[in-house]
Amino acid sequence: MEKPMSIGDSHAKCLKMLKDDYPVQEQSCLVQTSDKVTLFVYTSWHLEKGKAVEDSISQTVLNRFEANMRHMFDTGKTIPTAAERERHPNDSAKFMEYRDHLGKVHLAMKSIQHWFEMWQEEGWAHRSSLRGDYEEFFEKAKCMLADDEITYPMRGLLKALFPEQYQRMDKSFKRITWAARHVPLPRMPPGPFAGRVTLNNLQTVLHKDSLDELCVVFNTGKYIGGEFLSPDTGIKFKYAPGHTAAFLSQYLWHAVAPWKPATMEPEDLFPPGRISRVYTTHRRTIKKMLLDNYKTKLDKRYTLDKNIKDRRIKINYPRRHWSKEIAEAKKGKKVKKSA
Repeated sequence: MEKPMSIGDSHAKCLKMLKDDYPVQEQSCLVQTSDKVTLFVYTSWHLEKGKAVEDSISQTVLNRFEANMRHMFDTGKTIPTAAERERHPNDSAKFMEYRDHLGKVHLAMKSIQHWFEMWQEEGWAHRSSLRGDYEEFFEKAKCMLADDEITYPMRGLLKALFPEQYQRMDKSFKRITWAARHVPLPRMPPGPFAGRVTLNNLQTVLHKDSLDELCVVFNTGKYIGGEFLSPDTGIKFKYAPGHTAAFLSQYLWHAVAPWKPATMEPEDLFPPGRISRVYTTHRRTIKKMLLDNYKTKLDKRYTLDKNIKDRRIKINYPRRHWSKEIAEAKKGKKVKKSA
């Protein structure tokens, strides 16, 4: 990659990459600049000299992840943001259609869920992260964070191939993370990711992630299509379930080729479709957490610790949506604890 591509050139390149005769990268690979700066790391299950190489996430781990995500999406509806509508413009419909082996049509919900530890700790968590009451909050927390089998290998990969970004992300994660104090899980994710975004049955068009330090992504499900397109590198990755891509998403244009759900067979554990996970940390979060006075960047009045102690998770909305109870609390009035 000699110089950044314009969105017009990137779009034109993606159209070429969507053609059936465009070569697909199936093997694990590393993309670096001439001075050895890592741009993209791809890991996959593939054959090498007739032998299977499993660099990807195992099917057993994927099944556990998908079960958790389906349970999480069943706990409540999500609220799409303007930014998400830009990335997923073709998903205005709330449901996706798929067929079973008998040809019967079924509906599956489309949704998205965010989880950013900086938002929670500041006490104004994104509404789709902390939406609902105390019990629902912890159900979502347990589902979102029960992924140490996935994040431990990713941690090692980033440490080796993205050392500068890893150090910044890991230090900020250790300063911001609250999950280990509150979420009852046997093993907690080790970092360095302070953010998780989970996409349920959504298409993803060409974009950059201007807020992110870098991204690590993978998906699971049963579908047709859905290759990963990287126009800057000129590579079309197979991106099958369990394959991972780690890349500098703030600089590189990327998209997922259109996909459609496969047919559901009697032996399938889950309905067809596609669940994708994005791991990242926002650059502005890192900037705040690397300051010597980083503690002053957290809201001392309404931190997650206080909200959990007072069982007031249900009213922990962004500041412009603070409820009457929060308004009274700011004035020093006594607030009745939620049941």
